[in-house]
Amino acid sequence: MRYMTKAWKDEKGGFILIFSTILMAFFLGMCAVVIDGGTSLLKKHIVVNAGDAAALAGTSAVEGKLVFDEFNNPIGQRPVLNPIIADSYAMGTLDVNMEVMKFNQRGISVDEVIGVSLDSDGDGNLDSYSIRIKGTVDAPLFGPILGLTDRVPFDKTIVAKVNE
Repeated sequence: MRYMTKAWKDEKGGFILIFSTILMAFFLGMCAVVIDGGTSLLKKHIVVNAGDAAALAGTSAVEGKLVFDEFNNPIGQRPVLNPIIADSYAMGTLDVNMEVMKFNQRGISVDEVIGVSLDSDGDGNLDSYSIRIKGTVDAPLFGPILGLTDRVPFDKTIVAKVNE
């Protein structure tokens, strides 16, 4: 401390003192960016894991549909999604995972969830389930320092296909 006060009075080492103060503030800001960015990515990964489980649950709502040959003879069955049951399974699984993974305590807020049964190969049969999750995650360190929001938005779409 004595050296710092002496540096101010004698004006020797004043540049180093000012430069080190500015450099320390810069490094603290960079640490805040790294910590916020890392925790935001981790929270988004948690959302994707919950979405994966929900999409897979949606694809488990399959029914057998008869497949016919050109002479209208049944030759087998093909798994086809029931969209009502798929939505029920997917949304139920997502709700349970959001509670188990403690989204609220982790600062993850889900604003919108859209689940849709799809025909991914264009053959007229529903064979995949897509879930889109939109919301925000907490980023409390760096946002308020710069006068920005302390929430980082996310928009994740996960698609799972029925295994044939």
